[in-house]
Amino acid sequence: MKTIEVDGRAYKIKILPPWLQAEIQRYGMLARKVPQSEEEADKLQADMKRCFDKVFMVVEPKPSDEDAGEVFIALLTHLNESVAEANRQAGQFRPVEAG
Repeated sequence: MKTIEVDGRAYKIKILPPWLQAEIQRYGMLARKVPQSEEEADKLQADMKRCFDKVFMVVEPKPSDEDAGEVFIALLTHLNESVAEANRQAGQFRPVEAG
């Protein structure tokens, strides 16, 4: 379990489930959209909030609105580090090609 501290408040990342990366990629896709109307902006904002809510299911306690951005970035960093470590460990089991 990883602990993230923001302005003296501690948040714990409980688990990194497989669906988390897909949800973060979905958030990235939504963040790149440019709404063309107020209605589109409202829908986009609601979709982005749903992504944050899903992602923050693995964080305890749920971050306050003021901490959400920093916790999200720390969670991304932790996820990237975990994936890199898993790839490194998996590479140890790859067969060596005869050359």
